[in-house]
Amino acid sequence: MFLGFGDIQRSHGARVYLLSFVDALRETGQAVRAFFLQQIVPGPANTPETIDGTAVSVPPGSRCAKFIPAIVWRMYELAWANWRAFRVVLADGRKSDACIVVGPGLLLLAPVLAARYSRLAYIQHGIAEEFLLSGRLGDRIKYWINKALERKFVPRCGSVVVVSEKMAQYCRREYGVRNTLLVPCCVHLRRFQWSDDDRLQMRSALHLTDRFVFVYSGGAARWQCVSETVEFFRSARARFPNAFLLVLSADIETWRRTLGTLAPQDYQVMAVPHADVGRYLRLADAAFLLRKNSMVNVVSAPVKFAEYLACGLPVITSPYVGDYSSLTATDRLGILVDPDDASTWPAALDGLAVLTRDPSTRTRCRRAAEQLSWEGMAPRLRVALHGDGPIGDAVEDGCAEPTAEM
Repeated sequence: MFLGFGDIQRSHGARVYLLSFVDALRETGQAVRAFFLQQIVPGPANTPETIDGTAVSVPPGSRCAKFIPAIVWRMYELAWANWRAFRVVLADGRKSDACIVVGPGLLLLAPVLAARYSRLAYIQHGIAEEFLLSGRLGDRIKYWINKALERKFVPRCGSVVVVSEKMAQYCRREYGVRNTLLVPCCVHLRRFQWSDDDRLQMRSALHLTDRFVFVYSGGAARWQCVSETVEFFRSARARFPNAFLLVLSADIETWRRTLGTLAPQDYQVMAVPHADVGRYLRLADAAFLLRKNSMVNVVSAPVKFAEYLACGLPVITSPYVGDYSSLTATDRLGILVDPDDASTWPAALDGLAVLTRDPSTRTRCRRAAEQLSWEGMAPRLRVALHGDGPIGDAVEDGCAEPTAEM
């Protein structure tokens, strides 16, 4: 049984990770019943009844959400989600021996789930501290509620699925969690891959044959370092005079406003379906993934990192991106720059020039992506689900023990 509660409609990272996780479970031969309970957020159109074949439910009366005080709606939504999940569990009977839960709101059911299923796991793919980034009172209240739920009920779960070793350290420190299973945000290699022919065709179609192309794929939230990415690109033009920035994002207007000071012929912003992102990544020479020094980033595992590598791209990232920063440095998969310290940029650009001239870079990136792929994760999940103990208990190469730096 797989139960999820959250914003699967608009949160691209969460949607890709959770739906891929369900697919990976099924590919191990497990019969998985998955249900997602969608939070209603401001914006167009409600979630469809299914996403990629997985059942999705929305609370009754969701069209009235914008007319109801937010805190009142959230309480109603939380009660609905738990009641709906409880009914799903009752209908499941004893058909499943394991249950995987996503979303702090469903942790209220942890005592019931722990009694009903022999194995219960919670997926910790984000942390409550993210709500503190905005500084808004409403988000602070969400932080307090989510944190209280996780402190109370996460220890009741037999194991916790984490996206990075540093996330595992966080869970041990904050919640006393003992058993963790590392399942990072992986890539589907069949969707993201390197192709010389496709690269040349796409570069020609976009008139970029003679340009050094930087690419960014993702949103335009504050923590995604939009302005810092643009400033670094501006500095890069001194090192790469023919530089071009391609932005693949649904937040087109935000990016266009930030890029407005650049010459129009030096950038392009476009929204493309996720299924087509790989084709556009292949035409690039390097990719952006900048993050600032905060706990939210230190425990993260952005899916775009593996997607970039699968397309053979060296990554311009920061020292604060979960486990990926050290992997980037040790395996020469890109360069590390501090988005708040421009003095680190010139040396980083020199290093990028060396990497992009090295013919083995693309092969090295692709090989690293194989270790961060859902195809490569299948054997690990098969072992994790084996036996009668907590999920992940049978995996020998589990997450690293906490270190002094955390």
